[in-house]
Amino acid sequence: MDKLDWNDLWAEAMRRASWTKHPTRISRMKAEQYNRDSKLGERRNTQVDWIKSRLNISPKCTILDIGAGTGALAIPLAKMVSHVTAIEPSDEMRSWLKTNIEDEKITNIGVINKR
Repeated sequence: MDKLDWNDLWAEAMRRASWTKHPTRISRMKAEQYNRDSKLGERRNTQVDWIKSRLNISPKCTILDIGAGTGALAIPLAKMVSHVTAIEPSDEMRSWLKTNIEDEKITNIGVINKR
């Protein structure tokens, strides 16, 4: 039996993966589904609470959320700190992030379109 070279297999899988060709291109439908899923009460609250419990944050802190998505973490954290900078490269996810920020009436999140 031939030995498998996992590095070669991984590299080939990455070359073929569609998301590596356009990592910031997320369809409107996928972004909408992600936004809906991120608002599923109990599970989302448990995940956010788990993360918050491991952070040593105070109202004076600033947070950098890289790959902020629709704001599942940035928005709850913004209620606890002085400022959150949310970096999100996907136009569709960033659109939902901004909508969610407005819906929650959050004023201390800056959104950056950067990869």
